[in-house]
Amino acid sequence: MSRSAVFGESVARSTNRPRDRRDRLRPSRTVGPPSGLLEVAVLALIVLLLVVATYCTSGPRTQPPTVSQIKVERGDTLWTLAATHPVEGMTTAQVIDLVAEINHLQGGLIRPNETIFVPTMTLSKRLASR
Repeated sequence: MSRSAVFGESVARSTNRPRDRRDRLRPSRTVGPPSGLLEVAVLALIVLLLVVATYCTSGPRTQPPTVSQIKVERGDTLWTLAATHPVEGMTTAQVIDLVAEINHLQGGLIRPNETIFVPTMTLSKRLASR
């Protein structure tokens, strides 16, 4: 007996079944937006929200103060210099920090006859006075 005759019946039966078990396990195709379009839309929305959140949480946009050079006199302190050279929208303590930062002062010490930079007015105020 030939081999095909012995297995003929099982071959005939197998043609009525799906070829592969995986064919039965595959989900049916659903109707919806093309694949990837939803992911792109979600990503664009996330980026937009991040940009808006970053813009809203940033502080007020102020112009940097202009500075003038002065010679420190005997008895001057950072407090007196900050009080005599105020910056609009800043406290005296903030002006002291600004003077120390501009002049790279270590420990906030100033000495007589030393030349330092102090803020004079904000740039917007300077432009408005022209």
